[in-house]
Amino acid sequence: MWERSGDQFDKDPLVVDWTETSPQAGPLRTNREENWSQWLAHLIRDLSGGYTAELFDPHFDRSPTHVRCERAFHDDELHDRRVDILAEFANQGMTIEVKTGDEHYEKTPQTAYLTEKHHQRELDWTHYLLLQQDKRTALQSVFSGQISNPENNRPVISASGPEECDIIVVYWSDVAQGLRRTLLAGVESSTHWTTSPYLFTTLIEEQILQFYALPSLENYQATSLGISDIERLQSIAPEGQIAHLATVLEETIHG
Repeated sequence: MWERSGDQFDKDPLVVDWTETSPQAGPLRTNREENWSQWLAHLIRDLSGGYTAELFDPHFDRSPTHVRCERAFHDDELHDRRVDILAEFANQGMTIEVKTGDEHYEKTPQTAYLTEKHHQRELDWTHYLLLQQDKRTALQSVFSGQISNPENNRPVISASGPEECDIIVVYWSDVAQGLRRTLLAGVESSTHWTTSPYLFTTLIEEQILQFYALPSLENYQATSLGISDIERLQSIAPEGQIAHLATVLEETIHG
């Protein structure tokens, strides 16, 4: 599919193996959530709007006017909070709380509330919480009874109390699928932009989603398996990776 697409790359992002890369090596320090936030913010900041509309909401179908990371808000009643990503699109505002392992989700409604309370401009806000799909149980335990699952839509946290607001849950698999569809469609003409999400997709899928890279699969086929290889094969179900790629393929062909 990559070879036939309008994308400048003719190979799938999973053709390179980053699974054994040290968290301190490579283009991203993968053990720090702030670095994942900064890369995602960079992609949102430097595009025409197709990806943000694809991933988040059709309202964000244009280039943002402003994108910031770690925007701090002070409040005399609540704890001070920092927004991982804050983006403005004309009269629309977006916040994204980025999680790659941390399960302190209870701060998200407070951060969203303080953003709306103290931000300098009056905007129509939409708030997101980005996390791994396998953290759904932990999320449910934090917001028990406050999460709704609209049919054919994303879960929504309806926070109560002084921080009353809605938080839309987005998964890292959604981010990777949206990047794949955007790259395959060739809607972003900037060579600089397309090179960044191509590698980001690889790192999301191999480091966060724990997908198999093609070189590791070829190695498993060609050589005898060691103990570490067997443990890895036993710990990861391939069905999730197959479903992930099949969804992109189906929506790209029929979408």
